[in-house]
Amino acid sequence: MGKKVLIISNNCLSEHTSNGRTLLNLLGSFQKEELYQLFIANEIPQALYCEEFYRVTDKDVVRSYGKCRAVFSLFYGGAEKEKSGGSVVTHSKRRKKTAFTSWIRDLMWRCAVWSKRGIVRWAKQKQADAVLLQAGDNALLCDLARGVAKKCGLPLIVYNTEDYYFKDYDYMKKKSGMGLGYRLYHSFFRHAFCKTMKESSAYVYNCEGLKKLYDGEFQTDGKVVYTATGFSAVEMVQENGMISYAGNLGCGRHKSLLKIGAALQKIDSSLYLDVYGSTNDKVVLEELKNGKGIRYHGFVPYSTVCDVIKASRLLVHAESFDPYYERDTKYAFSTKLADYCASNVPMLICAPPGNESYEYMKSGECAFILSDVAEAENTLREALFNAKKRNTFRINALKLAKDNHCYETNGKRFKEIITEVVEKNGVRTESK
Repeated sequence: MGKKVLIISNNCLSEHTSNGRTLLNLLGSFQKEELYQLFIANEIPQALYCEEFYRVTDKDVVRSYGKCRAVFSLFYGGAEKEKSGGSVVTHSKRRKKTAFTSWIRDLMWRCAVWSKRGIVRWAKQKQADAVLLQAGDNALLCDLARGVAKKCGLPLIVYNTEDYYFKDYDYMKKKSGMGLGYRLYHSFFRHAFCKTMKESSAYVYNCEGLKKLYDGEFQTDGKVVYTATGFSAVEMVQENGMISYAGNLGCGRHKSLLKIGAALQKIDSSLYLDVYGSTNDKVVLEELKNGKGIRYHGFVPYSTVCDVIKASRLLVHAESFDPYYERDTKYAFSTKLADYCASNVPMLICAPPGNESYEYMKSGECAFILSDVAEAENTLREALFNAKKRNTFRINALKLAKDNHCYETNGKRFKEIITEVVEKNGVRTESK
């Protein structure tokens, strides 16, 4: 058996969430017996991806205060193995996230003595060789990863796909400035993140932009391992198939989709943009449902997304051109681009210059580029009817997928990084 890894993250390994699927695809070179996971989202693992899952939710932390003992749930292969007062539900109604409530949540976890004792006790029993943190926008995961690594005498590896550390504006309220609540939250988070970076042995990012950003700030030498995919290329593109968008509808992206839908109708009234994705924003939902040239399908599982890709003649990725969102999503490297590149279906990237996904696809010369929505009609005509360019971009995209997004290659690379860290650090002495 190889090196054993204890994963600490928000979501469990899964095919059904973006975070869960991204990490799952990078851990493909590990056997399930080599993986253990601590996660905090109110989810139930649906498949045998880990030897064991340990779940502690916010509600479990609150219960632990009253019971003076750890409250948690253990899962083995998607089935509940053992429970200590934990609630086993797949989801619950989510309250709107704010900086102030996020700060209170971090404080609640930091003072959760019983929960942290239970986590460390479980972690020591697993006898892992390294701790892998999938970083988010909270201090609590940083604290947990650091604490477990220290108490168990293990090296810590940070996998990061976001630029939350640098967001000096209240992105939760979509404001360009910082209020008191955000200042409290962000200061708390930055302090915890800084300590975590200083105590970590390796840093892995999903794109070059983030690596340069964090390496410059912390004087580190991070590694880039792009999102991996095992998507099989279609043998023949459906030339009369759908024009599809499948992904996040937040951060003003729907505005770009509406422009594309309207442009398609100008080209031919029979052309529509099929949009797949969920949103809780009633305004966004209403605009998409009534948008000209838009067919909105709502949320569908990943397996259906794969079927949609295979049935498409053109795949669309869109970002917002609003100045605020342009700044907010600059480093938001889309996870679905890996599937898109590997699919052999032509792609259209609608985004402002400087966006990480835009620059990546443009440099690879593997997609039609729409950097000005005023040119949507002309660019779409090319993307749909210029056979020579469609074929060239498909070939380039397949090469990019092979070079940067291969499931087997990226999985081996990710495992090599972890193995190298473990062997370099050797066996540490547990902290008392």
